[in-house]
Amino acid sequence: MVEKFVSDFVSIFSPLMKRACILILFLCRIGLCNAQDTVKSVFTKYYTVNQLKSDFVFFRTALEVIHPSLYRYHPKDSVDSYFNQSFAGLNHPMNELEYWKILAKIIGKIGSGHTSLYLSDAARRQYAITTHNFLPADFYLQNGHLFIRNRFRQTDTALKKGAEVLAINNIPGPEIVKQMRSYVSGDGYNNAFKDRRIAVDFNHMYNLLNGDDFQYFFVLSDRGKVQHTLVKAARIFISSHGATGPNIDPNIKFPEDMPGTAVITIPNFEYLKEYERLHASFFKEIKDRKIANLIIDLRNNPGGQIPIINDLMGYVMTKNYQIGLSDENYVESGRIEYLGKKSQNNELSVSDIENVGHSLHQNQFKVNQLQFIRTRAFKGNLYLLVNEGSFSAAVMFSTAVKNQRDCFIVGQETGNSGYGSDAGVKTITLPETHIKLNLPVTWYFLAGHDKKNTGQGLIPDVLIPAPITPSFNFKDDAVMDAVKAHIKNTANKAN
Repeated sequence: MVEKFVSDFVSIFSPLMKRACILILFLCRIGLCNAQDTVKSVFTKYYTVNQLKSDFVFFRTALEVIHPSLYRYHPKDSVDSYFNQSFAGLNHPMNELEYWKILAKIIGKIGSGHTSLYLSDAARRQYAITTHNFLPADFYLQNGHLFIRNRFRQTDTALKKGAEVLAINNIPGPEIVKQMRSYVSGDGYNNAFKDRRIAVDFNHMYNLLNGDDFQYFFVLSDRGKVQHTLVKAARIFISSHGATGPNIDPNIKFPEDMPGTAVITIPNFEYLKEYERLHASFFKEIKDRKIANLIIDLRNNPGGQIPIINDLMGYVMTKNYQIGLSDENYVESGRIEYLGKKSQNNELSVSDIENVGHSLHQNQFKVNQLQFIRTRAFKGNLYLLVNEGSFSAAVMFSTAVKNQRDCFIVGQETGNSGYGSDAGVKTITLPETHIKLNLPVTWYFLAGHDKKNTGQGLIPDVLIPAPITPSFNFKDDAVMDAVKAHIKNTANKAN
């Protein structure tokens, strides 16, 4: 089984932006004339009401038949009302982006971070070859408020790092955040992963939702002082033909200022070809150096594949262990593969989906199927670092470890639940608009989970407010500082 996070970007752009390469960044002049809206120039094709309704029936049927968590966080009558109200609004022709907004708002309400929508391949290609006017800064979110992370130009002195954005073009910052959250999927009742997704690709999402402008009017608050400023747009061209960035493998360090401590940083759980060799080499060195404290940094790890976390657990557990207790789904995996192949060939129909059957299948894992620990398993003090970008398999690993051995978790609330997780994401293409629906097919109950699913993320033992710029080089890193303090206090008590 492959447990895979759909995207670390807002789902409307993901397949394209992962390959994207910024080729040109130049400034446009401030002008009083109306900006040419390149967003409108991308979505020129309009679909008839019949086409939109046809795709909607397809979309709804796929979710109702296949999705394992459609009613996990909201009752069926509420979800039905989301569908019915949206369907009633399909009373005039729409372009793809307008239609995507309607479907995305349904996905945003379900509470499944593994469920998302991509624009069609054709729309993403056209968006990539069009030059856009973007906001000239990066942003981050905290408690529903918007802040400046970095400015693109040193001349925009008012856009100071850490300043709160009270408004952009007269729209309050919290309203901008609220609007974006409505289009982005997250797990349960938790906004942590939604906010992570928004912050990572805020500029693209703002551009698609609001169109292009030559200039932006900001109202900012910096240390209690309110300031108004008008700034030029950043003119950006994106190529879908840029070089694909390498997958970053885990690394291990032994910080000089943390004697007897090893730090393993794992950006994702996607290193299938190397995981056995890497884990073996890491823990051989840990054993040879007689390391007493091990820190595993899972911040912004979006998940990946189960065999990797299973192998890693074998090195950090102090006794034989389990990852999950059971799973459940409504459609057998073989039938899902059948639907996927038909969808790829644009041959999938509503009746095909309905005919695969819909009944609850539950698989209770046997206690005697415990996984065995490795001979070089680490028995010392274990620390796990997590944040709102820790998702899916990263949370599965953290939860299973926490509930079966002593460890100390530090950071922020994770992006999805420590109770369980959707998994096995499959893609189905809507026949008329060719919008891509990504939906999970299985739900996993995690080993040692709480008896009640609160719909919140895994809460660390020590909560540290998210920094403006997360640092993983042990400088200005409040999370790592908290771990250092804990290690020092533990050592002092032992002496």
